[in-house]
Amino acid sequence: MTITPFWKTIIDKYESDHHLSMTERAVEIVAELMALSARTAPKGRGQDSIETVILSGGRLGCRSWLGR
Repeated sequence: MTITPFWKTIIDKYESDHHLSMTERAVEIVAELMALSARTAPKGRGQDSIETVILSGGRLGCRSWLGR
């Protein structure tokens, strides 16, 4: 797929305004939807004991959120 100069300008403007590439933002949206899916999935006895965490960017190497 060839990106025309018009669309390249729009993509560059979006990325400069949001400090994320469109691909990175798309991956974050998918992660958010997956976390939502995990929370709304049926669980035994109807108890909500699932905790979801989405790590991205500089937080990928950080394990302090695990409490370990």
